[in-house]
Amino acid sequence: MKLLIKKNHRRPCWQIPLGLPHVFSVFKESKLSKTFMFTESCLYDLKNENQSDINKLFGFSIGLHYINSVRFGWRPNLKNSTIEILKYEYNDKVRNFKSILELDLNKFYRFEIKYDGFGFVSYSIFDINDVCLANTLSIPILGFPIIFGYRLGLYFGGNEKAPQDITIYKR
Repeated sequence: MKLLIKKNHRRPCWQIPLGLPHVFSVFKESKLSKTFMFTESCLYDLKNENQSDINKLFGFSIGLHYINSVRFGWRPNLKNSTIEILKYEYNDKVRNFKSILELDLNKFYRFEIKYDGFGFVSYSIFDINDVCLANTLSIPILGFPIIFGYRLGLYFGGNEKAPQDITIYKR
């Protein structure tokens, strides 16, 4: 499936701004897995300080996304003509991110996020073709065995809208 973010937009035109609901249980792992391919159109130069802003690929919120969420992020590395993949998280309204690896263009990669929430310490695991980065989060579940969130989809930006048509393929 071709995902197209048109120039001066942030999402593919068919994508609903608010994602599908997702239920989290302290008794069960939550997991999302998708396969994507980035094309040459994902290499862009904003020619300003926003060049290092992180675009979002997919993930899920635990409650509201700007309070607690886990996602894959991406941005172009123009020097290497690759796509940098990052973990991108909000933990109690504090944003943090970390580079995982760089991907070649025009190749499919499987992405998976697992979230285990037990008590007041939670773990998220970011997996790309079996290359894993695990980290500990402290996202409180407030003593409830079930909490609600929603799935997060493809989104361009930071502060800028897409400077050109951006094409990503999804299997």
